[in-house]
Amino acid sequence: MYYNEKLLIGKNGSGEELSILPQMANRHGVITGASGSGKTITLKVMAESFSDAGVPVFLADVKGDIAGTAVTGEVNENIQKRLGITFIYVTHDQQEALSMSDTVVVMNGGKIQQIGSPIDIYNEPKNAFVADFIGESNILDGVMLDDFKAKFSGAVFQCLDKGFAVNENVDIVVRPEDVDVVPIEEGTISGVITSNTFKGVHFEMIVDIDNFKWMIQTTDYYPIGTKIGIQIEPDAIHVMKKSEYSGLYGDYSSFSDEIEHLSDVTVEEE
Repeated sequence: MYYNEKLLIGKNGSGEELSILPQMANRHGVITGASGSGKTITLKVMAESFSDAGVPVFLADVKGDIAGTAVTGEVNENIQKRLGITFIYVTHDQQEALSMSDTVVVMNGGKIQQIGSPIDIYNEPKNAFVADFIGESNILDGVMLDDFKAKFSGAVFQCLDKGFAVNENVDIVVRPEDVDVVPIEEGTISGVITSNTFKGVHFEMIVDIDNFKWMIQTTDYYPIGTKIGIQIEPDAIHVMKKSEYSGLYGDYSSFSDEIEHLSDVTVEEE
């Protein structure tokens, strides 16, 4: 298996700074990077270099393999807390990365997309790739009308973002859990539920809003076909500049189509 598409690195320690090489690329479960001399090195070599410099480092690969022993994320976290040293953890498991790390590095194709705390990575993604990779996200085309005012899905919303050019085209991120379902007459926008799946702690709905499929999570049940109103609070809207990933993520049309396809499957009687 080649991990050349999406990658997370978590770091924890006792105050030591850990520099991540900007040209890291991963192949066959091993992250590599170019040193100043252009020589290709692995994370193992990086860890050894830190150790030689007096900075203790523990390295775990994508399978949680420390010193050749496969262990779980929970065991890794216990080791991390007991030793209190810099800990480089490579994983595709978002829950592990967010729960174990002080700092998360999100990479795509060997290029760093964003470095930040787990909360910052989740709440303030820098582009559509990060927003889609970390958790579920509705990512929409929008226009920044002015500071603290954005237009998307045919309506104008108040937000907390500023510093964009007037009428600048932007990407808008709204997390499924941050959408408020209200009576249709109270909604800023409205849509029709096309699928609804019970997830235990919440219902996960796909809602068609102007031919764009949103994912919305709610603790209340609504039948498929129900037309609902939607409100979004200012702090639930995150505005991002357009990037090479714009338009590639955040529409749940394919997700909805898969659900509908499964519902069409019939079982033949013997």
